[in-house]
Amino acid sequence: MKKRTARLTFSALCAAGAVIVLILGRVLPTGQLAMAAVASLFTAAAAKDCGKTWGLATFVVAAVLALLLVPDVTTWLYVLFFGYYPVVKLFLEEKLPTAVAWVVKYVVFAAAGFGVWHLLFADGGRSVVLLAAVGAIVFAVFDVGYTRLIKVYEARFSRKR
Repeated sequence: MKKRTARLTFSALCAAGAVIVLILGRVLPTGQLAMAAVASLFTAAAAKDCGKTWGLATFVVAAVLALLLVPDVTTWLYVLFFGYYPVVKLFLEEKLPTAVAWVVKYVVFAAAGFGVWHLLFADGGRSVVLLAAVGAIVFAVFDVGYTRLIKVYEARFSRKR
């Protein structure tokens, strides 16, 4: 029971941290995208230390609380992509070959990007092909950087060191 209690506590703290960062996104409106990405690091920490199920639970709790407390662009970015992406990323990289994992992760990103763009920014007739190409580059940079941040977390902060 002690191990389960520790996982629950750590996941709850991670959810609280994510919500605090999302609230900061409201205070610092120029960093909305960055704050949504930073908030997702809490989900990654819970998924790495407690398991993917706890990481997903952390995302759900943080998303619900953030939607209740600060329903703005930063929160929707977290809900529609950044919040669950660490769990998807860890799962796909564990189960699939690298090239296939990249393709599936990009498809998840493109679907979420389509949802974010149309729900939040109301596309004014821009080229979907151009957005997909630029999105692929941005996604590749994001994913590589995110992998490095997760490795730094594992090396310095993780309880599983």
